[in-house]
Amino acid sequence: MLITLICGKMETTPPVFTITPFSLFYSTGVLNSYFGWIRLVVSDAALVDRFMLYFEDTSDTFTKRLECWRQQFTIVNNRTVYIRCDMNYPVNRIVLKGEGLTSLCTIQVSKGRNLALKQKADQSSTNGTNFASHAVDGNTDSYLDGGSCTLTNNVTDQLPTWTLTLEDPVVVNFFEIYPANYPLRNYIYYSILQTFDKSDAPLLNVTNRYDTVFPNINKTPVKKVLIRATNTTSTTPLLSICELMVFG
Repeated sequence: MLITLICGKMETTPPVFTITPFSLFYSTGVLNSYFGWIRLVVSDAALVDRFMLYFEDTSDTFTKRLECWRQQFTIVNNRTVYIRCDMNYPVNRIVLKGEGLTSLCTIQVSKGRNLALKQKADQSSTNGTNFASHAVDGNTDSYLDGGSCTLTNNVTDQLPTWTLTLEDPVVVNFFEIYPANYPLRNYIYYSILQTFDKSDAPLLNVTNRYDTVFPNINKTPVKKVLIRATNTTSTTPLLSICELMVFG
């Protein structure tokens, strides 16, 4: 999301922000949202590094403060700074504090870069033209007929799997799966998501119980991601994925 302000004039801030002196609270607009980085542009170069960032989870009775874990503060020019955090938990409020707010012109918030885009994908079988590469083409359309989802063959393939092999190992914050629409969506439930390092040693092993986002606490670089349907998914298991995003 990109927000443009009138530099330093905080009274013009959109209503998603709450402003107090030297404090800015940004509500993500959804119950749970993951964070990758924030880009800030200021008008006064002397204030480009005068920010403090943390997060709040207000979804429960008591507001929980979450720190920016493994913060990376990168000044790309005298008016622009990127602040990156390795966040493994969803948040619904971003808090900025500091003198830099008086000179703030632009805010851009991102979940991070999708490291799976256009990477090598394979599946154990293919139904029609619903190829494995459709899950990393950048299109999250969930309609199978739209030509951007995978689909295995439920007649010949009794253990359907889909595999992503990254060109280089990467540190991952979280994975996000876009399943196909009903009824194919039901087949992704109780599937297993696994990750492996460059030596093919297992890292993450989770069962999909009606989830679409999977945080990754283990910061060992990931080389391969495997999604496998199980027999509890259906009596004739199959696998259809419209997009897998890997954020790091």
